Amino acid sequence: MSTPASPDSQSGSTVQADLEITYTLDVVARVCGLSSETLLEYHEQGLIGPVTVDQTGLCFDDGTIHRLRRIEHLRSSYDMNLAALKLTLSLLDEVEQLRAERRQRV
Repeated sequence: MSTPASPDSQSGSTVQADLEITYTLDVVARVCGLSSETLLEYHEQGLIGPVTVDQTGLCFDDGTIHRLRRIEHLRSSYDMNLAALKLTLSLLDEVEQLRAERRQRV
């Protein structure tokens, strides 16, 4: 159950009642060194998703920042296009899920 977030207008971050911090599109773009347009393109292509949508727009968490850094690493190191990124990220997500399931069984 999610509780309403309280925005911090100066930092561009939002603190959820369960202490999960979320960030606005502009803050994430600045932290990752990407344009807001690039983030919106990644969102439209399904590479990233917002954690919440509030009065300020799309809000993202630390997991999204980690995923964006992974995306940019793949793009710069392997010159991947969006289709290749989508497939690679899907496979990496599946590997992480299988590893988590395996750890739970052990």
